[in-house]
Amino acid sequence: MKIAPAHKSCHIIKEGGSAKVILSFVIDKTTNYLHDYLVVNELGKGRIAYWAAGHSNTISKDEEKLFLNIVAWLTQY
Repeated sequence: MKIAPAHKSCHIIKEGGSAKVILSFVIDKTTNYLHDYLVVNELGKGRIAYWAAGHSNTISKDEEKLFLNIVAWLTQY
């Protein structure tokens, strides 16, 4: 999947929580630090998604398709 390198995140997921990292990627191969790109969670009857796209002015065609899949999952379509 083609992801713009600017789409990196700076957040912490609580260990032992129910959030799931779906996609992550490495920006700096010397440190192998993983940036979470897509994180999801289900809270009661609701769903939430954190998607790191948007840190630049464009998204790739793959990210456009991913957006539609995220919306479908969020709405349980």
